[in-house]
Amino acid sequence: MRNRQVGPPDPHRRIELTADDLQQIGIAWEAQGRATPSALEMRALIEARVREEILYREALALGLDQNDAIVRRRLAQKMESLFEDVAQLRETTTDELRMWFAANRERFTLPARITFRHLDFSPDRRGDRTREVQEPWPRSPLPATPLRRSRAPILSCFRTRTPTVRPKGRTSAPRLQRRG
Repeated sequence: MRNRQVGPPDPHRRIELTADDLQQIGIAWEAQGRATPSALEMRALIEARVREEILYREALALGLDQNDAIVRRRLAQKMESLFEDVAQLRETTTDELRMWFAANRERFTLPARITFRHLDFSPDRRGDRTREVQEPWPRSPLPATPLRRSRAPILSCFRTRTPTVRPKGRTSAPRLQRRG
């Protein structure tokens, strides 16, 4: 009688083959001088890969990788291969980085941003004290935020034309206006 698992399946025991895995299986088959595998051959190759993975996991669970000279030698060979690959890497030059950046500039370009604030220093409300109240307000702009489409009438001019942008940190003086 088979052992049946009770409860949800253990995700660590699941064997998944990705599209890349399947492609690699086909490439390995063709690298042996064979034609592209048929559907039946591919199914057999997939079953062999799954069987290999099951046997590999069971061998690890039993500790068969411990104190084994062949496994040790193979892992050392793999590490040497990795060292050789890394040794062949070279430092990217500044010119190469500049050329890559120029070709990919749009990935790093931020949308235009405009800041403004409206401070109400109406002489209608403050009378003679208007200039006195105006002076303490800073002239530096608030942090910029991207403009989004808005139904607010004050922003309608920004949807139809590009506004003139002043250099960062420059502001215009407050203007006195009578409400009407």
